[in-house]
Amino acid sequence: MKTGAKIQGTVTDYDHKGRSIVKVNGAVVFTHGGFIGDTVAMTLTAAKKNHFEAVTDKILKATSAHRPNPCPHKNCRGCHFQGWSYEKEVQWKEDMVKNTLERIGGIQAPIRPLERTAMEGHRNHMQFHGGARGFGLYGKNRELVPITHCLVQSERAGEVLRLAQERGLYQKFHLLSLRTDSQGRIMATFVGKKPYDRKIQRDLTAFAIDGGVDSIHYNENTNPKYHFSSKFTHVYGEKELQEEYFGNQFPLAPQSFFQVNRQGAQILGHKVQEALGEDIHEKILDLYCGVGTFTSLLAPHGREVIGIEQNPTAVENARAAAEHNGHHNLRFLAKKAENALEELEQAPQWLLLDPPRAGTHEKLRQAILQNPPQNILYISCNPATLARDLKQLKQNYHIQHITPVDMFPKTSHVEALALLTAEL
Repeated sequence: MKTGAKIQGTVTDYDHKGRSIVKVNGAVVFTHGGFIGDTVAMTLTAAKKNHFEAVTDKILKATSAHRPNPCPHKNCRGCHFQGWSYEKEVQWKEDMVKNTLERIGGIQAPIRPLERTAMEGHRNHMQFHGGARGFGLYGKNRELVPITHCLVQSERAGEVLRLAQERGLYQKFHLLSLRTDSQGRIMATFVGKKPYDRKIQRDLTAFAIDGGVDSIHYNENTNPKYHFSSKFTHVYGEKELQEEYFGNQFPLAPQSFFQVNRQGAQILGHKVQEALGEDIHEKILDLYCGVGTFTSLLAPHGREVIGIEQNPTAVENARAAAEHNGHHNLRFLAKKAENALEELEQAPQWLLLDPPRAGTHEKLRQAILQNPPQNILYISCNPATLARDLKQLKQNYHIQHITPVDMFPKTSHVEALALLTAEL
């Protein structure tokens, strides 16, 4: 098959990016458009070593799983499964977690039903790129699709986005970051290439006053590899917002990391509390702790709770939050997670892991096997690396169960929480 060829086939699955998978004469073709069971007509756009890529021209035969698509931006592709039955999506996510664990890790642990979250208004943080026609998100062919109403963000954030579009601020700034805190307040951070000056101050202050924006920041950034540089300027309103998590307060700055799905974060927190029970444990270790959201959640369950995070700024914020929230049994150390266990004389009773998509470091897995904590809670945003890591850890651990959580409804992404107990 050559680039430009017209082909057709039936969608059989999706990949981790949400692309539809079609097999044509034994060859694997990735395309955007069409749900499992649909017959689609495609045009080949690229021939790779082990697969082909295509664009979907038309759905020739649709399954009964199609639903009305409420999104006004059909070419956005930020939500891969808009227009597909949510029951089908839930089943696919549960099967995907199960199949990935079996295929990569040889794991057949009990998979609990997917924990569901709201399908609209669930994201508290989004970033929109500026282009010739407005602030938007990249679509299926990498074109920038201007967005006026995104269903997954709050209504209030949508109003602020629309005002930015009307003011033509996309002509002056190449990125707009919008955060909504737990009280519904809005923080807008505009990113541009020019140094901060009086004109930027006037434009953004007027925008904030007219739009009722609670906090405005400007970031000067000339490096396209990164959304932000270190050059932040507070322009108007509150310097920080506040996020509440299980009664704990955390400051939100423009560059702060926090779970973007507040309801999903609550579900994960309840699952962690459920696993720990009512006992007070001597020592709990929280690796990849960030600003200490889960560490603070763990505070009532341990005499000593240690959070490990390699980002020094995040550690400073975690210490300040612990002090503010009155948790005096928390300690935070700025170091790499893979070095934490080997420096402890005695393994903790509980270990919480919440690594990035790449999963845990090989050195850390070896340290866990050599100095095993009694129990592990592993929160994963990537079932493939979870399967790889559990394959190694199951040498010394029994996997009690795995709970998928739908942190990103209408996309191919899914979180999972695994509970492991040491086999003594």
